[in-house]
Amino acid sequence: MSLQEPIRISEDDWLRRLGSPQARVNVTFGPAPGRLYPPPEWYTGPRRMNEHLVYFIARETVQAEVAGDSFLCSRGSCCWVTAATDCRFFSNKSPLIWRFRFSLLPRRNARPLGPDQDYYFLPNSPAIAETVNSLLAELTQQFRWKPESIRSRLIQLSILFFRNTKPLGKRRALTAQQQNAISRLLENTRPDRWLRPHDLAKAAGLSPDYFSRVFHYTHDVSPRQWLLRQRLSYAVVLLQETPLRVGEIAERLGYANIHLFSRQFSACFGRSPTHFRQ
Repeated sequence: MSLQEPIRISEDDWLRRLGSPQARVNVTFGPAPGRLYPPPEWYTGPRRMNEHLVYFIARETVQAEVAGDSFLCSRGSCCWVTAATDCRFFSNKSPLIWRFRFSLLPRRNARPLGPDQDYYFLPNSPAIAETVNSLLAELTQQFRWKPESIRSRLIQLSILFFRNTKPLGKRRALTAQQQNAISRLLENTRPDRWLRPHDLAKAAGLSPDYFSRVFHYTHDVSPRQWLLRQRLSYAVVLLQETPLRVGEIAERLGYANIHLFSRQFSACFGRSPTHFRQ
């Protein structure tokens, strides 16, 4: 089938057309499990399709190149590549990716419709995961699809993308190798040693100022806030899996002041360490 440029319409018009019973919605889906059974676009150059492509990253991290932009898709993120847009997704691991393709046609044999952006990207979000899982559950019922349910799920998905997508532009994200280097540093550091943002920057091989900007762009949080959350997440493990008292946990994490530990823990998780354990 030759490539057809979609008819670009506004996001409001897209939602209206998607909900119209007169428009034709075609959906196909399947896993794209990386190295094991690589689909045609996995390691080759960018390609364009008549259909819309939605990739939900269920495991590992994937590098994306879409419409000239390069960015990292971490676990739980979702990317919608609209019809006739150049795209390539690749990884040096074996990620698990749920991919489905769909098209919206105003009538039979018409050019496909598409919203006015080349792609939409959402980082890890419980709402997007729930919607994608609901859609996949519907699609796995072979020969029992309910067209109205499919439309409803696609409308929910579209609304999530339209409301929450941030333009990526051509800013650079941390690569998978840089994120792996940061993870190894964290794993090999004693819990009572306080890592600082410049330690992460050194592991990633970037200057501190540039690293801070790229890190914030990748994780939507500053390196300092991220490090604090990692430390407090370890405190959650100790609270749940050991009989250590709160003061002992604070000391093990390098806190000289138990009140500071409790205050930061409460600000992060909405409950004090004592109440969290109950």
